[in-house]
Amino acid sequence: VGGFLTSFLPFVNTILREAFVFSLSQTLIKLTAPGIPDIYQGAELWDLSLVDPDNRLPVNFKKRINLLKEIISKEEENPDAVLDFVNARQASGAQKIFLIRRILHFRKQFPDLFSKGQYLPIISSENLIGYLRRLENRRLFILAPLPAAQPKMHFRAVSGVRGRWKNIFTGRQTALDDSIDVQLM
Repeated sequence: VGGFLTSFLPFVNTILREAFVFSLSQTLIKLTAPGIPDIYQGAELWDLSLVDPDNRLPVNFKKRINLLKEIISKEEENPDAVLDFVNARQASGAQKIFLIRRILHFRKQFPDLFSKGQYLPIISSENLIGYLRRLENRRLFILAPLPAAQPKMHFRAVSGVRGRWKNIFTGRQTALDDSIDVQLM
């Protein structure tokens, strides 16, 4: 058994890294695409079950609350370091709960963008999905990797997304004129 696990664990870790990226993409799309976002209670962190979350299992709310408090504290202490903080705690699910918190906070700030705004598909390829949510002068551009995505990709901007954008995860301003390089975690 020990020899098998020694050879199998590196493969599992490779799969987990990719699963984490695509779980984040799925969560991002779920929270920003048209419709009402729905997250299973207890699915705010990684769920490594082979089926939909079994809502009969107990949820460790204390773990989720403590992780969320750590993230909020880090944001207040040093907003520029919060991504490093959640990335360093990838195995705990910190990235996913951070993404959920940021997107739900954004939805709360701009509810009309999601309830009345347009959904404009921008790109769909084997590597990326991108779309715009737009209402009057408010715009949200979503770009998420799909399972066939490479670790580094190049996205050529189209007319609807050219201009200055604020990254809601980092707070940094970015000019998107012709193209953008996309890098997975």
